[in-house]
Amino acid sequence: MFSKEFSVDINAPIEQVFAYVTDIKRHPEWSNNKMEMIVHGEPVTAGTTFESVVNAFGKESGKGKVVEMEPPTRFVYECDTSTSGTWRWTMTLEPIAGGTRLNHRSDALERPGWLKSVQPVMFPIIGKKMMTAGLNNIKARVEAGAGREAMA
Repeated sequence: MFSKEFSVDINAPIEQVFAYVTDIKRHPEWSNNKMEMIVHGEPVTAGTTFESVVNAFGKESGKGKVVEMEPPTRFVYECDTSTSGTWRWTMTLEPIAGGTRLNHRSDALERPGWLKSVQPVMFPIIGKKMMTAGLNNIKARVEAGAGREAMA
């Protein structure tokens, strides 16, 4: 199984970070790639479903579901995509001095043979940059105030 995890420290309370990353309709705000998101049901809870279209190497559509939600420390969702297989995304949050450490992990549950062949070469060049850019976008948005409205 292909799996990668990256972290970022955010100068904000854990509840604020959790509120932002679990607001699935806001994922296009921080995604490294242009994205459209349709969420079925509010508020987001375990079992909430969504549809997405991501512009990464062409348009890729996906259908997903929140599989775990443990406020304010754990959020897990899975997505079946049109071209790159089935992925699980896990976000774990932990309080640290001055804020929150957000760990973001991706696990390939199923992926096509072509991706298995190119991913070991492609990930260090493109994938790592995409994941860290997304985390840095979350950091910037939360530190600018995103997620506070959900806490009020």
